[in-house]
Amino acid sequence: MNILIVDDDSGIRCALSTLITRARHQVATAVDGSDALQCVAQAQTPFDLIITDHNMPGMSGSEFVGQLRTICHSAKVIVFAANVSSDDERRYHDLDVKKMLTKPFGFEELIEILDGLAKLSAKAQMFWLESGTIG
Repeated sequence: MNILIVDDDSGIRCALSTLITRARHQVATAVDGSDALQCVAQAQTPFDLIITDHNMPGMSGSEFVGQLRTICHSAKVIVFAANVSSDDERRYHDLDVKKMLTKPFGFEELIEILDGLAKLSAKAQMFWLESGTIG
């Protein structure tokens, strides 16, 4: 999968990038929501998954996902945070966020989620190929 990691903490970005690359996924990173929107707009290959922090300076995760959905409806989104208000949880649900992870979360948990999403993507591609819609 082609994955974008969005977090203002360079240590978290680096750790997630290393982990996800070792799991054989392509990874790009962004330092905040504005940077991420630029990455999405300029990407030659669309992102299959965007993993974003909720608490970032300038633009919160929910603001970022809201703006993301205006330019990219197909990317799956995972949000991680130490705490999220019930209003933000509802907003993320309305924005079709696939998973909320509570910090701290285990890297094994994240890899299991990625593997599950990759399998779903592969099944969807097979369906479209078998139905003759693609190709």
